[in-house]
Amino acid sequence: MSSILIGKCEQVLIGECSSLIVDGFPVLLDSNRDEDIQRMYSLLTRIPEGVELLRKKSEEYVWNTGRAAISKLVGEAGSGIESLDPKIYVDYLLEEIVTRIFGGDGRLVESLDKACRRQIVA
Repeated sequence: MSSILIGKCEQVLIGECSSLIVDGFPVLLDSNRDEDIQRMYSLLTRIPEGVELLRKKSEEYVWNTGRAAISKLVGEAGSGIESLDPKIYVDYLLEEIVTRIFGGDGRLVESLDKACRRQIVA
């Protein structure tokens, strides 16, 4: 099959459903379905905008998850946000989400970095 035909098929079969596919990403992350996450990533890398869509959803997920984790930790510790060690949080996300699942893709590492920076500023 020619690469032009394959590209067109991927755009039609994946690209036209990419928003729907990406919307399911947080559910997969919450349920620790690593193989399904890897499949989703592999599928979306076949279209030009796929990783960008996943990158945005990843950043949003990390931001929301981070806010929830920080709120929980502050509540449990009974102290202010200043006393929390952000290294534990960042190490976990880096290992679980980016390195293991996405093979260290630099675009997603950058997304994680942006989301973590937003945690510090917020």
